Amino acid sequence: MASFKNSVIARWALFLSVSAVVLYAIFRPTPIPAVFGYAGTIDHVVAFLALAVTARMVFLMLPKIGFWLAMLVTAFILEYLQGVIRPLRLFDMYDVYANLIGVLLAMALMELFSRGALRARRLRRVP
Repeated sequence: MASFKNSVIARWALFLSVSAVVLYAIFRPTPIPAVFGYAGTIDHVVAFLALAVTARMVFLMLPKIGFWLAMLVTAFILEYLQGVIRPLRLFDMYDVYANLIGVLLAMALMELFSRGALRARRLRRVP
């Protein structure tokens, strides 16, 4: 029982840490300096991939369709709020696309992982 409780605490800690980093990056007064041409796009994809994966690890009890729709809406809303809340930051539809790609990649990875875990369980049961 203790390992399950620790696992839940670890998943929440990871999700809250990723959420804090993503929110800081989105709502900081100025954009993160780009190291190369498309660094900002890659930042958005990776940030929302990590956010969606860790959120799904915490909110497993939610139906898949509802969870992933909420993540897609969140990807749009956070970018929109960035332009509203921070005067030096602008809403950018390309950033929204990058956010959405990150969520869609997370959805695909989580689906592949769950199918692989299901297949592994079936293989263990076969005598």
